[in-house]
Amino acid sequence: MLYEITYNPTMKISLAKGNSKLGKGIYAFNLLPGQQYLSTKDKGQLTNVAGTCGGCCDGCEKFCYAINDARRYHNTCIPSLGKNTVIMRHDLNDMFVQLKNECIKQKAKVLRYHSSGEIESYDYLLHMVLLATELPTVKFYFYTKRFGFVERYLDEHGSFPENLVCNISEWKGNTAGYRLNGMNVFTYDDGTDPNLASLVHCPAVDKNGRKTGVNCDQCKRCFSRNDGHITAVYSH
Repeated sequence: MLYEITYNPTMKISLAKGNSKLGKGIYAFNLLPGQQYLSTKDKGQLTNVAGTCGGCCDGCEKFCYAINDARRYHNTCIPSLGKNTVIMRHDLNDMFVQLKNECIKQKAKVLRYHSSGEIESYDYLLHMVLLATELPTVKFYFYTKRFGFVERYLDEHGSFPENLVCNISEWKGNTAGYRLNGMNVFTYDDGTDPNLASLVHCPAVDKNGRKTGVNCDQCKRCFSRNDGHITAVYSH
């Protein structure tokens, strides 16, 4: 089944309510994951809209829970994520105006960017910063492998707003060469590096990759301040 998504200026974004991992008080704004066009062996190409992770997920795509979920639940995921992605690419300003209005309407306390998808441009990151300054009572947080955008922002502006928390997604030395001082780091623990055993691990997933029932709203480590803390995350 091919989900063909065509932009029109009346399109509305989809904001996801908290799930079992995030917690009920946390909303999420998501985009299509993956390097190119999502597909499955039996259904072929799923959509005419390319994912947003091109160039930053080399080697880890087959382990990505966002891609696996989008394939598994394609009937609901692809239309909503595709719509958000299309709006973002055609009218970034409108996307963020809609996102601001939704945060106000839903009385959001916490918003996570991209439990699926990635920051696709530096301008997108600047819009994230602007929204955080316009809604200072909302806590925003995100994970990213777009280290070049983060490095550029830190060089140009010094630090993110206190209510916008940047978590660096580290995997097998992919942060080497970047200047990311002060950013929180979440490092992927696939069991091959014994040095990670002593780190604090995300309590939402156990070493066997199973969900524990602990959610982000209970732990809050992923949206605490940008203070450079390091957290390991088991494969899931």
